[in-house]
Amino acid sequence: MKKFMNLLMVAVLAMSTMVFSLGASAIDVGDHTAALSVTGLPAEVHTGDTVTVTVTITSNDTTPIGGATGNISVTGLQFVSAKSNGMGAAGEATFVCAAADTAAAASWSWEYTYKVSAPAGEKATVSVTATANEIGANNYKYFTVTPASAEATVAAAPAPVDKTALNKAIDDAAAKLADGTTYTDESVAALNQALDAAKAVAAKADATQAEVDAAAKAVTDAAAALAVKPAPQPTTEPEPTTEPEPTTEPEPTTEPEPTPEPTTEPEPTPAPAPAPTQAPAPAPAPQKDDVPKTGDESIPVWPFAVMLAVSAGAEGAVLLRKKFADKQH
Repeated sequence: MKKFMNLLMVAVLAMSTMVFSLGASAIDVGDHTAALSVTGLPAEVHTGDTVTVTVTITSNDTTPIGGATGNISVTGLQFVSAKSNGMGAAGEATFVCAAADTAAAASWSWEYTYKVSAPAGEKATVSVTATANEIGANNYKYFTVTPASAEATVAAAPAPVDKTALNKAIDDAAAKLADGTTYTDESVAALNQALDAAKAVAAKADATQAEVDAAAKAVTDAAAALAVKPAPQPTTEPEPTTEPEPTTEPEPTTEPEPTPEPTTEPEPTPAPAPAPTQAPAPAPAPQKDDVPKTGDESIPVWPFAVMLAVSAGAEGAVLLRKKFADKQH
């Protein structure tokens, strides 16, 4: 029903435009101007892209536009849909608007959606023209409307983004963090931050290859920078306290025995030689009666005692000299 009403409005407005045109000699062209614009078409598109452009007619001096009829032509684009953003209608090749006095506006717009059909190397274009009139009973005046157009270059389709290396880097990094105890907290935090950013890029449908490569490198670098925690040191039992050895009193220093001063032993006084005993006067020759007889005990012994005494004295002197000589050595 809505579609039917739109078509009906387009037909009515088209007929009105024809009436205005047939009676142009009776309709004044006012001093006001309006301009068309086409926005939303990128400078570069690819075959198969879907684009939406907006066609707008605007009064240059804010004088309300009571009605407008326009034509739109395209190249390299396939029509998909169109709609009016006000009291009007849009078809594949035309657009119209009409308003009562209270609904007049200084600007009207329509939206067109297309699919790029031109091959790479060609152009996709949109061109519009229109007529517009002021509002006023039996006194319509036309705007002088400036046409508009837009153009896009159809570029070769970009190579599909390869996320294989990124996904592998994410998986390898996650495997390293599986046990959660091997690496230091600081290096793990840095890798988790890189992982979060990489996962966002991996899930991004329109990510560029440059974004994917940068995210993969960031994860790989952070994984390579993981620092292993130092091994825990074994707990060492305290050594038992060793009682200090008792202080050993130093051995008393043995004073060297003083070297005895050589003592000059007095020369042993030789025993005085016994005064020579004068031999007794020879006894008179015994008479035959005086010759001792065997067993006579009257033979004298003193000469033997003297000789024994002299011999003992000499031997004592020799011993004393020897003892003195040993002490000297």
